[in-house]
Amino acid sequence: MSMYIAAVAVAVVIAAVAGDLGVLWRLTLFTEAGGGVTVTWPGVSVLVAAGLAWAWALCQGLRGPPPAPPQG
Repeated sequence: MSMYIAAVAVAVVIAAVAGDLGVLWRLTLFTEAGGGVTVTWPGVSVLVAAGLAWAWALCQGLRGPPPAPPQG
């Protein structure tokens, strides 16, 4: 999960510096960005929220089964 959050954070920096939402869009929505998409803070905020939701879902899905109760 932390690697995914780090990747989203790097994509936010790329979006802010380069003015391109392509990487952030691909990481959070798993699709290609449209041609007329501009970088705005509300748009970036929505994509970051989607990324956090995916990070939570990955954490829940990949953590494995709950541990067995101790026997004794």
